[in-house]
Amino acid sequence: MLFNLLYKFKNNFLYLFFNKKRYELIINKLKAKKKINIIFLTNHISQWKYQILINIFNRNDKYITKVIFVPDNNYNKDYLSEFNFNKIEFKKINIELISSFNHATNSWCDLDNLYKPDIIFFSRSLLKSKNKYSIFNFMNSLNCYVPYSIFIDNNDKLQCATLFHKLLWKQFLPFEDNLKIAKKNYNAYNVVITDYPGCDLFKLKKNSKKIWKNLNNKKIIWAPHHTVDFINHKNYFSTFLNFFQNMIDLSIKYKDSIDFCFKPHPALKEKLYNHKDWGLNRTNNYYNFWKNSDNTLLSESGYQDLFIESDSLILDSVSFTAEYLYLDKPYCFLTKKNFNYNKSLNIIGKKIFERINKINNIDSLEYFIKNSVLKSDKKQLINQRSVLNNINVLNNKNLLASKNIYDFINKTIKS
Repeated sequence: MLFNLLYKFKNNFLYLFFNKKRYELIINKLKAKKKINIIFLTNHISQWKYQILINIFNRNDKYITKVIFVPDNNYNKDYLSEFNFNKIEFKKINIELISSFNHATNSWCDLDNLYKPDIIFFSRSLLKSKNKYSIFNFMNSLNCYVPYSIFIDNNDKLQCATLFHKLLWKQFLPFEDNLKIAKKNYNAYNVVITDYPGCDLFKLKKNSKKIWKNLNNKKIIWAPHHTVDFINHKNYFSTFLNFFQNMIDLSIKYKDSIDFCFKPHPALKEKLYNHKDWGLNRTNNYYNFWKNSDNTLLSESGYQDLFIESDSLILDSVSFTAEYLYLDKPYCFLTKKNFNYNKSLNIIGKKIFERINKINNIDSLEYFIKNSVLKSDKKQLINQRSVLNNINVLNNKNLLASKNIYDFINKTIKS
């Protein structure tokens, strides 16, 4: 009740006007500072899209950066186990992850008071937070946001036009279509189009560390979405329950020529634990098959290096649909019958969906593997390049999105 009243009070023209003026005052203060404290809030390695950006900031002694892990019950209600897992993963990319929980005092840290951030980067939209990590808790900083994926599903207001988004200093979005989507929901005065930082690594790095088991095999990633709850609800794209056995069968059939990686959405395991036909044991056994077989992998962490080394992607996870275009490799989207994709996709998703491979049965999937992965389908790759060039027209020079963001901020607070 109280939150709803506050929401109505703050989601009005007058409050938003004064919020904009507050940022102007902060900018003037930052112009006089010699050192700028930047905090990146994160809640899962798979949603970390700031690696290139933090590297660029770290090259300038003016900026002091920290990455802080905040709780997110969408993935794991056990904060300590989730932090420990992510701490190891972030260490692999040379980041010392900081906990937002103080075990000495058995309390959640007041990050604004403890670190006095000048700039905050959010990884998810945080409006409510029982642990003081919503946008309302950072009133003395320039609050920034890059979405954790290139959204192509039809959920426009939730993804770019909630009160959280309106209260940001800047939200850095990938494409011109994102600006059009935002403007349909509010004036979008704080939107800056930069391309997508999560794909910067694909522009910089063509080879990656060896994470596959059989280096001479072709390498296919299967990335199923977590929305197994309902079959035909809007935005419930998952085909996992249709293809889970087919994918095992394919991995066995092609064991001498293809390595398969099971890359599930982080929320899928918990959904299967609670599914009436699955449960704990069946889910764990299924995941263990991918972890332990001779030509299969289980990936539950970051994905950029995995994508770089792959030859193809099979997915129904909309988070990756636009990102994989940057790699110029064949991929296909698994569909299900009697599902209204037109209703469930935004304008970006519709443009991509029109040009990529779509498959809804095992025979068509095997045809794709034989003719686009084991062989080369140059026509389809041309289609994919065309759609990326079309939606990313403002970055035709292929500049790093992270550099675009850095330059924008550096110029803004330059004295």
